[in-house]
Amino acid sequence: MDQPKPPRGDVYAPVNRYKQPGDKKPMVSGHISKPGDGAKLPFAVWAFTYERVDKTTGEIVKRTGYSGSINGVAANIPADDQIAALLEPAQGVDATIAGLTLRPGQIVLFHNEFKAEAPEKDRPHLHGWCNPTDGTPPFQVHPWIRQFEDSGRPYLSGATQYPLPGKSEREQQDAVASMSDLARDGAVTKGMPEKRKGRSGREA
Repeated sequence: MDQPKPPRGDVYAPVNRYKQPGDKKPMVSGHISKPGDGAKLPFAVWAFTYERVDKTTGEIVKRTGYSGSINGVAANIPADDQIAALLEPAQGVDATIAGLTLRPGQIVLFHNEFKAEAPEKDRPHLHGWCNPTDGTPPFQVHPWIRQFEDSGRPYLSGATQYPLPGKSEREQQDAVASMSDLARDGAVTKGMPEKRKGRSGREA
């Protein structure tokens, strides 16, 4: 008998087209949804570098991580509801998970150290956590790094899920469907062509 699929959410964020080397703009911005929830919460993250010991070679290598915050008010609800939600008192609390203490609305992503050990499993390029602003439990974030076909510009696309009890980090990632399966099932936002035609017919 097939096991029921855990609830999943969506994460999608193109690299900031206005980002320049050395500036302080966020690296990517887009939307994220809690597992099983269709509300698309805007978010932005900044990139940083850190050092880790490579599991294969034992050498110290530099990795790229991301940290930022989400907006607790969904962008895909009516305008009046967004304004009403902004008037509500904050409900989030700090959460400690996987050795990290996250403030309300904080999202962090790290290089996935388990991806290279099993390329055939198509594990996500990044993994991390998000602590919602409404006091609900933190959830895992598993994005792949993709490229737009027309411009080649990078974007993040993947899934969110709640941690599975009794599962290791490696097993948690294996429970995430491959990117191709998620896209086929409509569980993630696919990268759209960046050029759009305006009313005059010109490409915007």
